[in-house]
Amino acid sequence: MVSIDVATKDYRAVVLDKYFSKYNSPLTGLGSYFVAMCDKYALPKDCTLMPAIAYAETKLCTKSISDAQHNCWGWGGPGIYRTVYPSYEAAIEDMAKIWSMGTA
Repeated sequence: MVSIDVATKDYRAVVLDKYFSKYNSPLTGLGSYFVAMCDKYALPKDCTLMPAIAYAETKLCTKSISDAQHNCWGWGGPGIYRTVYPSYEAAIEDMAKIWSMGTA
C-alpha cells in the first residue's frame, strides 16, 4: 500500500515523481515543478500531458541524447534542429507555455 501525505505535498507531484522514478528518468524530483508549470499555464489539472509526451518521445529522457539536451519532448525536430535547453526547468516551462497557447 502506498501512502501519500497530501497535507505537505501536492499528490500530483508525488505521483509524477513515482512515475519518473519507475523509469529511472532524470526527471525524478521535478514533479513539483511540473505541477507548478501546469497550474501556471492552465494545462489539464491532472498534469499528465507533458509527461505522456515525454514518455512517447524519449521514454522520459532516457533515450539518445535527450538527457544532455534537457529536451524530453523532441522539440525542434531531429539532429541539429532539436532545441537544446540549459535545464529541465527551462524546458518544462517552455513546453507548458507552448502547449497553453495551443501551438504544439
